[in-house]
Amino acid sequence: MIRRGSRESEFDDSNYFDDPSPQDSLLGSRTLAGFLASLFALVAAGVFISNTFAGNISINTAGTQQFGQGVSQLTTCSKSNAISLTPISGFNNASNGGSHYLQAVKVSNIPDTCFGFDFTIMAYDAASSTPLTLFASSTKAVVYENNSGVFSAGIGSTGMSVSSATQTFTAIFTAPIALSSSSVKFTVQTGPHIETAPIAGSYIFDNTTTQFLRSASTGNAATDFKRADFTIECWVYPLSTQYNWTPIISIGSQPGGKEIRIGSSMGGNGLAGALYPGGGRDSSIGTVQMSINTWHHLALVRSGNTMAFYLDGVQTGYDSNALFNSTDFANDGYIYIASNPWPGDGGFNGRISNIRFVKGLAVYTGAFMPPTQSLSLTQSAGPNISAITNQTSFLMSMTPGSALADASTNAVVMNAINSPITSSLNPFS
Repeated sequence: MIRRGSRESEFDDSNYFDDPSPQDSLLGSRTLAGFLASLFALVAAGVFISNTFAGNISINTAGTQQFGQGVSQLTTCSKSNAISLTPISGFNNASNGGSHYLQAVKVSNIPDTCFGFDFTIMAYDAASSTPLTLFASSTKAVVYENNSGVFSAGIGSTGMSVSSATQTFTAIFTAPIALSSSSVKFTVQTGPHIETAPIAGSYIFDNTTTQFLRSASTGNAATDFKRADFTIECWVYPLSTQYNWTPIISIGSQPGGKEIRIGSSMGGNGLAGALYPGGGRDSSIGTVQMSINTWHHLALVRSGNTMAFYLDGVQTGYDSNALFNSTDFANDGYIYIASNPWPGDGGFNGRISNIRFVKGLAVYTGAFMPPTQSLSLTQSAGPNISAITNQTSFLMSMTPGSALADASTNAVVMNAINSPITSSLNPFS
């Protein structure tokens, strides 16, 4: 549903600068009629200001919506309630000229159903699917609602401030970069809030069985899943197509009914999936091969007696009768990254980043949008995503130079065997 309304575009003499300088604050609002009057006067004086923000806007829909003169309505966490988005143009003056920039974005009519969510706003030009840089080096404006009706800047928001009002926020870019004339399409996503987002990195493994990470001890509380629900997830970047039961994450002491594994080839067939014990046997699920040289999100989720495997948020494996054969399953062995206890299974060739174990909770309950920021100890609920409060038992962001210990209260220490290479490359950069 679209509401056509006034666009906010501002210019007044109090913000004039003789020399190149970004304007210091958001300029005063004008109605569309007021703006057009100013536009006519300035054109008559020989200064042209382009009529920006008329075009198509795509907001959480498969198609596009007409973006009238600056106000559009969208539906996200608001369900049947329409939220209004208004881009705001500001004029940065300079000697012998100046330009209109996308200086702020206002989102209003936000209902209580959006409390506790992150709002991620991106802008696009008319021809490209690559988001525009809004401020600093960021292509995203992230705003968080704190469950009390107060909005604040989210992760990665250095260079942006937020003005909070009742059911409304305005994200203001201190030194805007995107030109108003280029900003013709916008997307808004709402998702679970990330309390803390460590800077992510990755480890690169060389496709041998001798280069991996392994916990310093066995019997970790982090993996004392017993028969409870749990979630194991990570991001991977395969550098080659791999076979031979290649492990990515392995928990347990030995195969034959005592190992949980996420791998790039479960069954020796090149299909990403998982292996786990069930009734004295090893069961495996997963039916899709990962693309090489691409980041993929992998998740293994146990809920009751079911086991589901997700590749990039899509369920590609399922077992409705995943019965464990030990009440103390996976608590008596090491935690392996890019290896496992079984000799000869091959080593993973690629990058691994952002590993998280959540004990006692099935985080993903159906098709979901993979995380767009570093995994954290807690997160809010979202579509087919359960809220994580205190259930995270293992978390590694793989940041270069960081200690090889997980960030949970378990503080599991990991050892790097035969020097896998650290890298700043990650799924979110």
